[in-house]
Amino acid sequence: MHEFFSFTFIQHALMAAVLASIACGVVGTLIVINQLVFLAGGVAHAAYGGVGAAITLRLPMLPTLLCFTSSTALLMGALTVKRRERTEVLIGAMWAVGMAIGILLLDFSNGYNVDLMSYLFGSMLAVSSFDLWVMGSAVALIVVLATIFYEELLMISFDMEYARTKRVPVWLIYTLLLLMTACATVVLIRVVGIILTIALLTIPSFIGMRYADRLWKMMIVAAFSSFVFCVGGLVGAYFIDVTASAAIIVLATLTLGIILLFEKLSEYWQRHKLSNELKRD
Repeated sequence: MHEFFSFTFIQHALMAAVLASIACGVVGTLIVINQLVFLAGGVAHAAYGGVGAAITLRLPMLPTLLCFTSSTALLMGALTVKRRERTEVLIGAMWAVGMAIGILLLDFSNGYNVDLMSYLFGSMLAVSSFDLWVMGSAVALIVVLATIFYEELLMISFDMEYARTKRVPVWLIYTLLLLMTACATVVLIRVVGIILTIALLTIPSFIGMRYADRLWKMMIVAAFSSFVFCVGGLVGAYFIDVTASAAIIVLATLTLGIILLFEKLSEYWQRHKLSNELKRD
């Protein structure tokens, strides 16, 4: 095992796992509570346009993705904040357009790029030092914004009308949440890829919501769960020779399934026990 941690690419992957877990814990929890999962999925998949732009224009990938996803998230927010009845239609359209733009731009890049699959399905073992700097900057921004505006994020997450009565700038906080979502998307794309990003954002957060009664506690549980899944996927990728991103999501899904099954069995046992007690009485 010591040899496992001695490789530079493993160390980079572990650092990426830590950064991705923090992003999942903070942003994923806020997304799930605010019911913005579909919007986050739209941002993640529209990021394919940023991949196409970076490859075609020979730009650094992650900074380009950060700019593209931030712009997409803000545009989605502007289009949907006052049109909630058409939210799914608008986000779905932008989701498709973002991917279509990426495909068209790749058509102009003279063919298939060997690195493309790592952005579609992730590649933890290929994370570079530059990637870590960009990912670290994005996560630092997420943590700073979440810390400074924690109370405001808490209020809009659980009672937006109450937040308005308290003169909370709801539109500004909503915009900041979208920017945090864009930053988290860029971080997760390097770990699990565009296709699987939404799963890693939501599954750990869903687990956190079941075992914590405070927003910050939910974030911690979600971050810890995400880290366990990422490390588990990384170990699987190295020792079992499987794709790390797929192993991460399968492990997360199996864990969630076991948790739900245990809760159902516990609920059944409690009902059965209560029924027996009533019969004896």
